[in-house]
Amino acid sequence: MLQSALRDQQKGDLAAAVAAYDQVLELKPDFAEVHNNRGNALSGLGRLGDALASFDVALRFAPTDPITHFNRGNMLRALARPVQALEAYAAALNLNAEFAEAHLNLGLTLKELGRLEDALTSLDAALRLKPGLAAAHNNRGIVLKEMGRLDEALAAYDAALSLRPDFAKAHNNRGFVLNDLGRLNDALAACDAALRIQPDLAEAHNTRGCVLNGLRRLTEALAACDAALRIQPDLAEAHNTRGCVLNDLGRLTEALAACDAALRIQPELMEAHNMRGFVLERIGQIDEAVAAYAVAMNLKPNDARVHSNRIMALLYCEQTTNEAILSVARQFGAQFDQPALGDCHPNPRQPERRLRIGYVSGDFRRHAVADFLEALLAQHDRSRIEVLAYTTNGLEDAVTARIRGLVDRWQSIVGLSDERAAQCIRSDGVDVLIDLSGHTAGNRLGAFAQRAAPVQAHYLGFAGSTGLAAMDYWIGDEWLTPDELAPQYSETLWRLPRTWVAYRGVEKAPEPAWRASGDGTLWLGSFNTLRKMTPRTIILWSRVLQTLPEAKLLLKTHELADESNRKRVLTAFAQQGIASDRIELQGRQATSSWPEHMAYYNRLDIALDPVGPVGGGTTTCDALWMGVPVVTKLGDRVGSRMSAAMLSALGREEWIARDDEDYIAKVVMLARAVAGRRAMRLNQRERMRQSPLCDAQGLARALEDAYEAMFERCWTKQNKHDAPTVMP
Repeated sequence: MLQSALRDQQKGDLAAAVAAYDQVLELKPDFAEVHNNRGNALSGLGRLGDALASFDVALRFAPTDPITHFNRGNMLRALARPVQALEAYAAALNLNAEFAEAHLNLGLTLKELGRLEDALTSLDAALRLKPGLAAAHNNRGIVLKEMGRLDEALAAYDAALSLRPDFAKAHNNRGFVLNDLGRLNDALAACDAALRIQPDLAEAHNTRGCVLNGLRRLTEALAACDAALRIQPDLAEAHNTRGCVLNDLGRLTEALAACDAALRIQPELMEAHNMRGFVLERIGQIDEAVAAYAVAMNLKPNDARVHSNRIMALLYCEQTTNEAILSVARQFGAQFDQPALGDCHPNPRQPERRLRIGYVSGDFRRHAVADFLEALLAQHDRSRIEVLAYTTNGLEDAVTARIRGLVDRWQSIVGLSDERAAQCIRSDGVDVLIDLSGHTAGNRLGAFAQRAAPVQAHYLGFAGSTGLAAMDYWIGDEWLTPDELAPQYSETLWRLPRTWVAYRGVEKAPEPAWRASGDGTLWLGSFNTLRKMTPRTIILWSRVLQTLPEAKLLLKTHELADESNRKRVLTAFAQQGIASDRIELQGRQATSSWPEHMAYYNRLDIALDPVGPVGGGTTTCDALWMGVPVVTKLGDRVGSRMSAAMLSALGREEWIARDDEDYIAKVVMLARAVAGRRAMRLNQRERMRQSPLCDAQGLARALEDAYEAMFERCWTKQNKHDAPTVMP
């Protein structure tokens, strides 16, 4: 009977095997090996609780059998009882320390519990015993990826594939790491290799969707996600990836639904809560976005990206106080600030040695940050400073190529852990390291937290505090960062003696061609993102429209391609008494190129800057470059003072309002001054060219002076001399 049971089990007839084992046990109830085999058969039938009971009985009769302890651990792990599974694997290893598979599964369980270092130790133990264990190499790669050690993870997957070239899941995992390393074409090839071996591997279709999304092949990316879900409808990760793609397609309502679908399947999928927060931000539901990020943080407290997303969203919250935002930023710093891994004292200054400046960004590409940065880099005095650029993004375009040609050294830190990135920067001897991202996407604040350079400062890319004790300065100007804003920052504010940016004023933009509307309509408008159009902004703009009955409002932003967003905006204005026929909404479909987008400013008589926590930046400069006057209100945060700083640099302080009534009055004044606006639009571009707002050379000299002063202050402090206490 026992031989018959074993044959049935080998053939896969598990029900027959269980029945045969039961007959054997009727004759010999204390037959431990049969109880163990019965447990394996029950496990194959999906009867996990019954299988666990069989293993428990087997251990009563043979408590020193390591294989039964191992099998029991597998059942406990399958039943989502990982702590008890650890105990079972430990028992197996106490009986047989050279049980490689027990080391392997112990490592897998430790990984599931988030104990990554311990998991790596167990997997390494398995491989010392069985170097040819491909599964251990594969899972070692998974752990290393979660630890941020991507190069090592890639090597682990390669080791697995050298042993098993047809290991589809290892090909897929390799693709995921290559994607994170920014090697998107190689990642796509890895996914395709996985699918040639196993066409129905849903995870590989999902990874392929992620990669295609990164390559901006959005239609193909969506098809890949759909393929994954046809194979495995309950694959939560594929629903989430689909949400990411739909978000990038501007189909925001569908993107939110995809995130919700992922969370119905797997409520603790951190990535879906995080993506849901991002989509909610884009549709202007900022409070709900902050709540989604908070859930994601609770699920994965050590993921710095989610903390950054939450801080970023808080900057757009009208009801959140400045003190509360700084408190959250400081919490980020308290969690992620780390002691330096090596000596980071300032390098001795020799007369012939140039100051070495490092810029860190994920936006050395077509991006608003690059719009301001490119002209600055072109004007830096190379006899005075040496410029290094550290990119955190594997995507490159024509802008990337131009920026690479403007720096002395280009270095990618994509895929490096924070520790390794900091060590890379430290070994380059950087004197002053400039963060251009803050808490925006692609930031490497973790490397700054390691004290990668003697002097570290934030510039340009973010409106709030990083919260890092290791970030020494925040660079602004007298309009952007006056004394009263200092309590909002953990960094020391450093004010430049001129406006903090220089707009590049691209000449390929079409010439201003504004004409007054033939029917007497006054066109007001804004091309800012939807999350800046806060309730306070909508209320004030509605008051402007009520004061000027001849006026209509044109809003243009990518998010307005989504029909639900259009309805939401029209409803918000209707609640303020503004009929929908006075509002024109345009999404990304309105223009197909950057020159066409810029030409769209010719439709505006006056541009309205949002009056919530964050106003315009690039959009303000674009409007001014096209000759459009911009009315702004000076706020109490950096984000609500950018337009004012730019207008001051242009010599247009008369367009800066101090309160709501002043804002309305300035719009009315401009509306009535038709002749003045006509004359102004003819010469405003030349006025910008001659103003500090387009003076990249002047900005470069001011920043170089600042970098040298920061470094000298650090050198003085390190050498125990009195350091100055007043910043410029």
